[in-house]
Amino acid sequence: MAAMSLGFIVMVTPWTIQEVVAACTGSKPPPFLDFLATWLALSNSFWNPFLYWLLNNHFRRISRELLYTKLLCRSKPLGPKQHCCATSTGGLDVCSISGVDLSGLERCSMDRCSMARCSSSSLANNPSPLPWETGHMIRGDVTPTLQTHQWSESTIKTVTRPYWQVHGGYVERSMQMIVTPRVRAEVQAHFNCPNLEGAELEDQGEDGTALTHWEKRVFENEAMTGTHTQNPVYSRITLALMEDTGWYSANYSMAQELGWGKHLGCDFAMKSCKEWISSKSSRLSGKSIHPFCNKVKQDPLQTECTDDRSSVALCNLVKHSQLLPKKYQNFDSIPHVPSGEEQYYGGSVSLADYCPYIQEFTWRARNIVVRGSHCLYEDNNPHPEKNFALEKYGSHSRCFDHTNQMWEERTCKLARQWQHWGSGCYQYKCEAGRLHIMVANYTYTCYHAGQEIAIRIIQNGWLHKGALICPPCKDICQAELKARGEWCKPGDEHPPPTYYHRDNLYCSSAETFGLNIAIIFLIAKCESSQVFVQDHHTHCIDTCRSTTMCGEVVVPEDHLDRDGVRGSCGFVYLRLMHTKLYFGTVCMQRHVRLSRVGRPEEEITLL
Repeated sequence: MAAMSLGFIVMVTPWTIQEVVAACTGSKPPPFLDFLATWLALSNSFWNPFLYWLLNNHFRRISRELLYTKLLCRSKPLGPKQHCCATSTGGLDVCSISGVDLSGLERCSMDRCSMARCSSSSLANNPSPLPWETGHMIRGDVTPTLQTHQWSESTIKTVTRPYWQVHGGYVERSMQMIVTPRVRAEVQAHFNCPNLEGAELEDQGEDGTALTHWEKRVFENEAMTGTHTQNPVYSRITLALMEDTGWYSANYSMAQELGWGKHLGCDFAMKSCKEWISSKSSRLSGKSIHPFCNKVKQDPLQTECTDDRSSVALCNLVKHSQLLPKKYQNFDSIPHVPSGEEQYYGGSVSLADYCPYIQEFTWRARNIVVRGSHCLYEDNNPHPEKNFALEKYGSHSRCFDHTNQMWEERTCKLARQWQHWGSGCYQYKCEAGRLHIMVANYTYTCYHAGQEIAIRIIQNGWLHKGALICPPCKDICQAELKARGEWCKPGDEHPPPTYYHRDNLYCSSAETFGLNIAIIFLIAKCESSQVFVQDHHTHCIDTCRSTTMCGEVVVPEDHLDRDGVRGSCGFVYLRLMHTKLYFGTVCMQRHVRLSRVGRPEEEITLL
């Protein structure tokens, strides 16, 4: 979905041409004024190509309004609170190149949230909400030759970064920034970077995107970036820009929270994402590279949590068909990617300078959205038959990370896993200074960050096995506890696994007979210290180190046949994972081929 430009304010009120002219002249125009204005404008060679474009792109009414603005409004001196009001669509982005004097033109939206007020005397008492579009509001000097506006250095400034880190070294990079006082103060406070010159503008995209939106890499889900990818918000930074025009008085209490990059410092706001990822990925750092990421989107899908834990998310790092431009090559190495191919890998959102970041997604069936990955929406709950990790979406749910082992469902005869794993949404509560995670009506208390909680719950005849990782209590509970005059307790030693609820699967010998026969047959066929594929199964054999300990065996990726898996989600597979068998002096770890049960139903799509 394309974002709206930092262009004019859209007014959805049904203003007519006569009202537009009346606002400028104080009197109602005669009926023939449309024809007269068009004829006068067409007689001007400068206007001819512009009007031709407008009239042939279904903007007949808009073109007349622009003509009135040029022919009437521009010739009439305007007071500080007198403005021409007009309707518009996104097509009015062309105003910035048309030579129209728009310094007195104001448009106001009738939206549901009152974030800003128009300063126009005719609308001063009308509770007009925040306009949908806020750009092309930058005033500047008029170029004598073309009669178009050119910004000044006090409004938009070109900033050069001489050492912009990329794959294999550095390049010089220039960018345009809005440096008006309120905008500069807001971005410095948001990123906690007192040296930041201003708010960076988008340098990619076609006309109507470049230089008219915030830079996607820096402001990802701000509503005034060039494309919407997830959870767009109108932040204090956009309201500051509106106020710096002198046309609006912003109500900052109505601004929405922008979590992207908040308080991450000058390294995030002023350097490349490549430098951010490299510095945070170093062994000495031990810090998260979020909001950027380096996990290639592939099968099986490994999800993460957004930084605010409001959503399950995927890293949008993908392989592109062509070599990326040098300034967008953001990796020297990527886990599990052959050396020399890094220059083909980047985020799927080009406007973000191909910087990969974690992103919400949707499940689709036959191209229809089934559900999303935002934890707070109850409608996103998976179907009970597909809820392998016992997730629960709702108003009091957050995203929690799983351990590195996939979740598994078992009966006495079958074991199955799902392709998507890595994180999930669960209900929680904050009590007695601790974070408590709720899974299938059982409560698990977190005693310290990084604690792994094993889950073994029988539901709908299946034993669900997996584990959750406790985040720091303050990440989720600090605000809630503080409101009650409480606080998160310091970390403490966690109790043994037997302290938590733990279901066991009890099977009769008759139920497991068929499975046992298959296992014994495989043992008879196997040879020690060998990996081979036979009868559509991958077998891994190793010699026992002792009578009770297996040797470590690693199955090469290409020996694990994943026939039928092509970037989709929602498949059910039969699998026996890491089943250790002891038979004489031979130890075997059996990995059964992923066998599809039923037809693929759902696909994952990044927002």
